[in-house]
Amino acid sequence: LIYKQLNEDFPNKVEYQKIPGYVLPPKINKEKIEFIRLQAHLRGVTPWDSYERARYLYILWDKQGYSEKRLSSMTKLNVSEIKSAIKAFQDMEDEYLPKYGKDSSEVFKYSYFVEFEKDKKLQETMRQNGLDLKNFCTWVGTGKIKRAQDVRELRDIMDNKATREIFIRKGYDAAIEELSILEPHLTSSLFENIKKVINGLEKLQSHEITEMRLGHQPAKIKLIEDLQGVSEETL
Repeated sequence: LIYKQLNEDFPNKVEYQKIPGYVLPPKINKEKIEFIRLQAHLRGVTPWDSYERARYLYILWDKQGYSEKRLSSMTKLNVSEIKSAIKAFQDMEDEYLPKYGKDSSEVFKYSYFVEFEKDKKLQETMRQNGLDLKNFCTWVGTGKIKRAQDVRELRDIMDNKATREIFIRKGYDAAIEELSILEPHLTSSLFENIKKVINGLEKLQSHEITEMRLGHQPAKIKLIEDLQGVSEETL
């Protein structure tokens, strides 16, 4: 219809007179059609909405019996990506959209559910605290989680009783602010690196410590002394 309208509006433009396309043989079977469609959308040059891609993976997996392994070999996505995509689609179809899907734009929150399904430790932490997918849907639907990337920090929030309670009452921003006070290494790359340095020093082997004390590793000694000096100046 769009091409017809453009052809009427611009009758002298060749690009609106024909639509290029591939014509399939008349006797092609359904399985080959599905394969071509899948290849075109998942591996082709045409961008495809991630939610619609997940819908199609789900249809092939649930309705037509394609295994995750077979889908992986066809799409070049790894099995874990396919499982997360299918499960995220199911989460939205079964739990989220029936309650919060009145606005069609809600499907764009699909990426929230992909992040949720990828993080098995988050799911386990939630289960241990009496929380589940329905709670997650409520947090997304009511705006307690405003960005998909915030789901990646949710595990740390859920793992701490104080921040978990703040999150449930006030949302992500208030919880992450509290977490930055209680566990600064979880929210700051600087303090994350400091934590790694502390852990690394604690794991030094006895022979390494002996060598430094005997003066055999002057460069390492200087680094540790510099660290000590900066720490003392800072505090």
